Order: sequence, then C-alpha cells, then structure tokens
Amino acid sequence: MIAMESRLVTAIRIVLALVMVAPLIVMTDPLPQAVFPYVVGKALWSRTLIEIAFGLWIILLLRDSSYRFPRSWTLAVLGVYVLITLLAVIFSVSPTRSLWSTYERMQGWVDLAHWATFVVVLVSTHRTWTHWRTLLNFNLGVGILIGLLGLTQFFDIRVFEYLQYRNRLDITLGNPTYVGGYMLVNFFIAAGFLAESFLDRSASETRGRAVERRRRRRVQQSGGLSSIPPEQLWRVFWVAAIALSLTMVFLSGTRSAAIALVAGILAFSIGYALWGGSRRLRTAAIGTTAVVAALVSLVTIFILVRAGTDVERIDLPGTMVERLLNTGVRDRSAEGRIAAAEVGMKAFLDRPLLGWGPENYTVGYDRHVGPEAFAKGAASFDQAHNKLIEELTTKGLLGLLGYLALWVSLAVVFIRKARYLTAGQQAFAFLIGAGLIGYFTQNFFLFDTPGTVIHLYALVGFVVFLDTMILKRSGSGPTQAVVQDERVADRSPLFPSLRGDAAMVSVVLVVGVGIAAAVFLLNVRPLTAASNAADAVSGGTSWAQRFEAFEDSVNTFPPLSNTVRMMMFREIGLAWGALASNEMATALAIVEKHGPAGTKAEPEEWRLLSGMAVIYQQARDENGEYISRARELVESAVELAPSRVEVRALLIAQHLVENDPQGALRLIENYVAEAPETEHRYEPLREQAERIQNAEETDG
Repeated sequence: MIAMESRLVTAIRIVLALVMVAPLIVMTDPLPQAVFPYVVGKALWSRTLIEIAFGLWIILLLRDSSYRFPRSWTLAVLGVYVLITLLAVIFSVSPTRSLWSTYERMQGWVDLAHWATFVVVLVSTHRTWTHWRTLLNFNLGVGILIGLLGLTQFFDIRVFEYLQYRNRLDITLGNPTYVGGYMLVNFFIAAGFLAESFLDRSASETRGRAVERRRRRRVQQSGGLSSIPPEQLWRVFWVAAIALSLTMVFLSGTRSAAIALVAGILAFSIGYALWGGSRRLRTAAIGTTAVVAALVSLVTIFILVRAGTDVERIDLPGTMVERLLNTGVRDRSAEGRIAAAEVGMKAFLDRPLLGWGPENYTVGYDRHVGPEAFAKGAASFDQAHNKLIEELTTKGLLGLLGYLALWVSLAVVFIRKARYLTAGQQAFAFLIGAGLIGYFTQNFFLFDTPGTVIHLYALVGFVVFLDTMILKRSGSGPTQAVVQDERVADRSPLFPSLRGDAAMVSVVLVVGVGIAAAVFLLNVRPLTAASNAADAVSGGTSWAQRFEAFEDSVNTFPPLSNTVRMMMFREIGLAWGALASNEMATALAIVEKHGPAGTKAEPEEWRLLSGMAVIYQQARDENGEYISRARELVESAVELAPSRVEVRALLIAQHLVENDPQGALRLIENYVAEAPETEHRYEPLREQAERIQNAEETDG
C-alpha cells in the first residue's frame, strides 16, 4: 500500500476509535459547563469525529477506490431508513425539532445521518478480524474505565464532583438506565472475546502460538509480565471487563438491563444450540437455555403472585433485587411506561403514515394524554420509553417498518453467515448478536441516547463486515466464510483525473475547508450556545448577565434555541416578584421578541405558550393589556394539551387574574369530577379563589 493511503486509513481508524470515548464526556468541571452536561458533550464529540473521519475517507477514496463502502443489504436498509426518517421530518409538526432535537436529547435526523455516515466509513476501513478486534477491545477499555469510575461513585470517592454516591449509579452517563444499557452490551462483547480465545483457531494462528510458546520459553527466566503469555493477559482484561460490566448493571438497579441481559443470553444459547460448531459449547448452550428459562419462570411467577396480593414492598432501596422483586407492586415506573405506550398508540392513529415527526412524541403525547396521568405528579414524556412505540408515533408505519427491516436484515446476516465461521469466530459473532438483542430488548423500556447508541451502530458495522465475507470451499472440505483478499482489490483512483499531486492538493484543501466548516457550524456553535445557556439559567450571576447569556445562546445556534427559551421563561416566571423594574422591562422585551420566534419554530409546543402566559399574568400591573395576551396564550395551550395539569392550572390562574373566582372554582369542580385523583393538584388554587371570593363578599 502507498504510504499516504496507509497513513490515511490509520488516521481514520484512530478517529473512529475515539468516537467510542464519548460515554466518558461530561460537560461540567473540569470541562466547560453546558446545559444537559451528560448529553450535549457526548453528541457533539461523536459528530465532530465522524465528520473528520468522513472527510479523511473522501480523500482516501479518491486516491484508492478499493475503500468504497461494500455492497450489503444491511447498508441499503439503513439508507432507506434514513430516507424514510427524512420524509417524516419534511411532514413533521415541527421540522426544526425533527432535524435537531433538543439539548436534552440531541437526537433528530441530523444525529441519525451522522451515525449512518459512521457505519459507512467504519465498514469501508475495517475489513479484517484484526481491525474489529482492535476497535472493540478499545471500546472495552473505555467500558472498564467507566466501571472503575462507577466503583469510585459507589464508594463515594470524589474523583470528580459529579460522581457523588447514589443508590443507583449513573457514573458519566447521567442516568442509571443508560449505565445498564451501555454495560450490558460490553458484557457480551467481552464474553465474545473470551469465548473465542478458548475455541479453535486457524492453522496459521496455531503456528503463531507455537512460535509464541518458544519465545516465552526464552524469556521465562526474566520474570515479570513479559513471561506471561499475551493470550492470558488478554483473558484477564476480558474477565475484568465482564466482571465490571455485570457489577455496574447490578449497581445501576436497572430492571430493563437485567431483562435485556437475560434476553441476550437466551438468544446466544438458542442460536448457538442451532448453528454452533463446538459440540461442548452447544451442550452448554442448551443447558443454559433450560436454566435461564427456569429462573425467568420462577421470578415471573413470584412477581405475579406478589402483584395479586396486598403485601408490603421489599425494602432494599435502589438495589436491583428490590426493583425486580417489587415489579408490578404499585410500580409507578411500569405504570408510566404502559400509559405512555397507550397514549402513543392514540397519537399514531391521528398520523399513521409518517407520524408526528422525529423527536415530536411529546406533541402527540400531550395532545392525547388523559388527566388521570397527573394524579401523582406532572408526568411528562418527550420519549415513549419504548423504541417501537416511539418509531410508530413519530415516524408512522413507514418508519416502524424501516426500523424493523434493519433488525431483520441483521438477523438474516447471522443466519446466513455465522454457521460458516470457525468455532471461535462463531462464538464471538453469536455473542455480538446477543449484545444487539440485549440492546433491542432494553429499548422496549428506553430509547437511544448519545452514550448508548454508539454500541448499536458499531455492532451494525460489524454485522455488515460479516455480510461482506465470502463463502468459499476448498476441495472436499466444508464451506467457510472468509474475508475477501485485499490484495486483489482494484486500487486505482476513483477519478483518474485526480491522480496528479496538484489535483490531490486541491482536493485536500477543499475537503479540509469543508470539514472545518462542518465542525464549526454543526458542533462548535451548538457547544458555545449550550455553554451560554448554562450561564443564562444557572442563577449564579446578575440578571443583566443572564439576559445577555440568553441572547448569546439563542443567536449562536437558533435551531436548538427553543430549549433555552422555555428554560429562561420558566426562570423569569419563578423569579418575577424579586426582579427590579428595569429587569422586568428587559424580561418582557425578551418574551415579546423570542416568544413569537419560538412558536414559529415549534407551533405545537405548549410549554412556550405557558411560559409566556405565566409572565404576562404576573406583569398585569405593568400593563393591563398583558391580561388579554395571557388569555390568548392560555387558550392556545389548552388546545394543544387539554388534559395536562399544568395547562389546566394555568387556565384556572387566568380566571383568578381576571378577578373571576367563580369561574376558577367551576373549572376546579369540573376537573376534579373528571379525574378525582387529581383534586390535590388544584388545592392551592382553590384556596386562593375562595379567599378572593370571600374578600368580594366582605367588601360587598
């Protein structure tokens, strides 16, 4: 290989490996501050590196056409899914939100397009088992580091200030459920490497081990690590990864991760029992299937029996055991997810073909949720907490079919190719498949996040690699899946006219400028805006500084500015009584300027309307016209979210502002009659209305 091409492909592999570091990124001390610090940094880190890798790949491809992406049905299905999602964006109730998502989630079509690009570049540059072993072992190293940080959090050793002890660990991912989802996939990857190390290798590897044994005998007397076989050191590494992964899953207390772990183990056991090449491992797989099935049955029976009886909860706060055994016993988490799924299905029926648009589940949810959902709190779901319902609600039937088609294509590859791998490769591949099954199962209770979705697309890339292996039969021997020989690939430039050095210099300059522009516009500016947003809502500075930071944030990256607008309006509303007259004037000017801009970008976001209405209600003494403005906003919010307790409370408050306590009390009576369990939610407003009414009667 020519030196430049070799350096380029090495650089691309390093950059792609660094994407796997994203779960460690937290945008708080010692890094710069940003809103939603566990989310924003991870997403922008990944996108930046993907853009750099893509640019380098374009240069590589122009010099050596053998690095074009391989033919694969899985890649084709992924491309179709991305296009369906784009179609859903175009017909979305809020295209801006569908494209960019929010600072809290950092998903949207832009993020999906980046991950599809990641898969394309990954499979174009990782073409051998060695390449994939290197990448996935590096990923395990990141997982081990996260696991070690988890232990420091559990034992309350303050490596970083945000790693404070909690009953359920969130480490650098910001949520225990994300920790469970991330670590369960690492468990299967590490188990795959460990299983492969004990099973048959090719003849060349066997000869390589013989050479290694002779080398070790020569250095054995020197002592130290050099005398330990490298294979043994790797096994220690994989066992450590397995142990830490299981420990973190347990300490996260995430039931969905435990269920996903069992699902993955069952998937591996059944798959290997059907198609595995090692007789001993097949026997073990059958036994594992039986044991796991029996344990699942026993736990299920135990939970069902407890659910049908009036017994006390098992009190082991935050632990996996407590959460599993109390499942179904007045379990608010499970009830909330079931309710969210039911509301999602109602929303789907309104827009069945392409849904409400990516990242717009919250719009459909708020339109259809019933008042009973708010008996115990102001429940809010901007995600369905069930990936299939999420796809159905936000991308419609077409989106769900595209998503399921991607998973079916992955399964087909395993069925077609895994049986032809060597015993070690088979075990590894099946355990990677088990990791994917675990991820899929976990997402029945969750959704993709910047910290966990890395595993999904990295393993999708690995499956594409399996798909590109060719079936070959030597003489009378069995058919085997082998890696295509790179030596026979066509290495000519993609465009012969660019063969000259001058032309390539021009290409490098153009691509370099493109990468720099993309990184600045798509990543640096959002990060700067997120940092300004943190200053605006933190409350640690004067209101003048906070208003300035807010303006800077909104102007720096408008596509994500509505998150900041809603946060700022809420802060102003809560602090209104403590603001000076000049601060009130500035706040009102901000509302009048940014409110219409926000509703134009997201016309069905009732939280924007609510935030403005609260401010206008409180500013009525400054200008009587604000009462009528508040009324218009409240009525619009009621149309968008008629059963949300916050909107109903806002309408009641509007009657009080309009000096209509009787109207407020009538609303409260109607709302309580409709959903008696929500009565306590309106008690403060009832007391206020009764005081106003009594005062009027006394004056009268």
